[in-house]
Amino acid sequence: MERDKYDNPTYMYGALYFLSIRRFPHAMREYNASVPFMKKPRIQTELNKMEILRHCYRKMAVGTWDAISVAELEAGMSKTRGAIFYFNKNKSELFINMIDELFLPIFRLDESDKKRYSQCGVELFFSIYKIPFERVADDLRINYKVDHPCQTMFNIIAQAQKLYPGFSEIIKTEVEREITFLNGILNPRSRKFFDVVQLYNQTVGHMFLESI
Repeated sequence: MERDKYDNPTYMYGALYFLSIRRFPHAMREYNASVPFMKKPRIQTELNKMEILRHCYRKMAVGTWDAISVAELEAGMSKTRGAIFYFNKNKSELFINMIDELFLPIFRLDESDKKRYSQCGVELFFSIYKIPFERVADDLRINYKVDHPCQTMFNIIAQAQKLYPGFSEIIKTEVEREITFLNGILNPRSRKFFDVVQLYNQTVGHMFLESI
């Protein structure tokens, strides 16, 4: 004897579900509203943002930001068109974000390096220490594969002085802080007085000559 379809549990559950939608549509709306929207994992979003910043940073570093078009920025990028302005309102904000995220963290002496330098001897210190401008040049050479890192570093600074409000004051403040820190850890340890300002001036001078 053929089984009646009304005896089939699957059929009955389906019919009840259909009726519940017809009779109580607000319940389904409330249920759907309670289901959290599946957002892209935050870590992956940050990785995408940094990938875009690094891609544009290199183009800016070896070129002229005002002359670079959006199409040129997007060229060679793995992200879809428009991804740049998902994270940045416009080119001006993109430039500021590049300096904040990629230039200044290298230029500034972080706490871990301060601790390391504070614990090492004078001879070891001078064998490993790099002034802020050298650190940026090394970062450009190693992580962005630029051919002329000193020239590129000065190009970034020249553009930032024009396009980043207060940039010159930020650089001056960071250099003064680092010189104060270095004087505090070097001169108390040695009988010889180290002129840190002269060290900076000489190093920057050599870098400038190298960039010509």
